[in-house]
Amino acid sequence: MSNVIAIPMNMKDFRLHFQSKVIVYKNYDVGDRTFIEVNGTREGDLFKLQPEADIAIGDVLQIEGGNVKWKVIDTDDGEIRNGTMMYKVAKVKKFD
Repeated sequence: MSNVIAIPMNMKDFRLHFQSKVIVYKNYDVGDRTFIEVNGTREGDLFKLQPEADIAIGDVLQIEGGNVKWKVIDTDDGEIRNGTMMYKVAKVKKFD
């Protein structure tokens, strides 16, 4: 995992600084599991993800190449600047 980074000032900065690929598993606990990959980073019990990320409570997140999985327990629109969403936030707990 990379060091904690400053919140980017614009979308170009976001894409440059949030280079980790995060796998978002949908329906992880049931038979029809699917996944998407998004850009983002983890900071403690929060993931900051690109604004287009389709995340919901119950999804399971994993940093690409990592072994630990995290279950989404809450979501938020993150920071909005000048009417533009900078990132989405997923509050997570370790998935057993």
